[in-house]
Amino acid sequence: MARRGRAALVLGLAALVMSACGGDDGVSREEYAKRVDKVCNDAERQLKSLDIRSARTPAEVAALLDDVIAASRGAIDRLKAVERPSGDAGQAADRFVATLRREFEKDALPALDTLKSAIRRGDRAAAADAAKRLNELENAKSDRFARQLGAHSCAA
Repeated sequence: MARRGRAALVLGLAALVMSACGGDDGVSREEYAKRVDKVCNDAERQLKSLDIRSARTPAEVAALLDDVIAASRGAIDRLKAVERPSGDAGQAADRFVATLRREFEKDALPALDTLKSAIRRGDRAAAADAAKRLNELENAKSDRFARQLGAHSCAA
């Protein structure tokens, strides 16, 4: 094969490899939204599979809440691992994940811990207050970032 033919073949193969790998641009905003929606849908299914009605004792309810906490942390870790798009969409993706993590650690986790403690003590008023705090988290800032990205399954 002539030198020129080999060079053309090498360039052609390099172009194929680069296009197969997605090039240097990373994922698109749409692909990112699709991937994070999958993580959110999987987490939602996992959380729904935790049947609170099957718990018979306060200790069993507390154990289920521990499972909720673990599943939520796992979902956030998976979201952190999703490749982000470049540019403005990538910055929005960074804000989404960072805000979601912060909301979980600062707001949801303390409310879940309070709920768990109240259930163990049999304090219905404290449990209701903690549940109310959790319900108020439904329209969080991370939801707005998710909607901006097109990740509607991740927005309440």
